[in-house]
Amino acid sequence: MTNILEFNDYRKWIKVNISENKARWGLQTKLSQVAGCQPAYLTLVLKNKTHLTIEQLLNICHFWNLSEHEIEYALLLQQLNKAGTETLRKYTHNKLDSLKKNLTDISERLKKTKIHESSTESTYYSSWHWSAIHILLTIPEYQTSFLIAQRLRLPEDYVIWILEKLFEFQLIQKEFSKNKITWKFKSGDIHISKNSPLLSVYHQHWRLKAIEDSCSPFSDSIHFTSVYSLSRNDYEKIKIQLLKLIENLQQQITVSPSEEIATLTLDFFKV
Repeated sequence: MTNILEFNDYRKWIKVNISENKARWGLQTKLSQVAGCQPAYLTLVLKNKTHLTIEQLLNICHFWNLSEHEIEYALLLQQLNKAGTETLRKYTHNKLDSLKKNLTDISERLKKTKIHESSTESTYYSSWHWSAIHILLTIPEYQTSFLIAQRLRLPEDYVIWILEKLFEFQLIQKEFSKNKITWKFKSGDIHISKNSPLLSVYHQHWRLKAIEDSCSPFSDSIHFTSVYSLSRNDYEKIKIQLLKLIENLQQQITVSPSEEIATLTLDFFKV
């Protein structure tokens, strides 16, 4: 279903989602039933000749299983589209912009747990080594310092030092058995705020790692870079689509068995 954030008129959003459905006429009838109005009235709405009430639009939002924030956005759109004065239009438009900005903040969309201790945060995000070692522990075959050091091509003493620090940060577990120390993943889902000065450093480390990988003739990775010219409206739509893709990937990865470690770096920005 097309994301409500891509639209500035709730009626167009409904029309697009109906048109993309194979059983479009049956869906339009179903939506009129869900909204609690006659099919002929919904037809007038879709022709931009009248409006749904807040209650009717809310019923449709629930039918399509929108999130709480998406519902809020849809209802604000209805208020904007019905506004009879410039003052109300401006007020509602500002509220929509603010909500959209929050919804396009990746840390808000993914609802990640953040490390709040400043010294811990600055340490964890100082190098790609920390998150790589941390996440690698989710894979059973990489739960000793020796195997981690081999996989990441890092000195084992250095790996042990990072593991001890991650243990201090309560992000991993330390277990002793048969004169061997094993390390296990304990807590994750860490996402740094986009307002943190450490963010650019973190991005830089992983992008340098991506460049290093792209130089390898044996890599089976995906590396893609291109420059486009496009409309401002399509720029906003693509940004929302990419954010939705990140959400979907996050959901897929959450239930995926831990067998391999990989990184995704994604950039889409105005030049």
